[in-house]
Amino acid sequence: MTVACEGTEIEMAKKKSAPPPDVENPDRVTLLNLKGDRDEKDILSEWALKTGVPLSEIARRGMTMWATQRKLRIPKGWVMDS
Repeated sequence: MTVACEGTEIEMAKKKSAPPPDVENPDRVTLLNLKGDRDEKDILSEWALKTGVPLSEIARRGMTMWATQRKLRIPKGWVMDS
């Protein structure tokens, strides 16, 4: 929108749209970045290949065990089955 003011035209900011409703997105994921050396990466990849368990699930299970030992709350869906 352009508005004339004392002989000059001023560009007005566009009206912001309303934020989207707060809807739970099932495709939303948490990303973890583990920093380590090449050996650590190779070992973690080896675990995933040998067990058939994705690295994300290995990390989730490890965090679940850690939190359980400390009596911390665990996100729903992170229940350990064995």
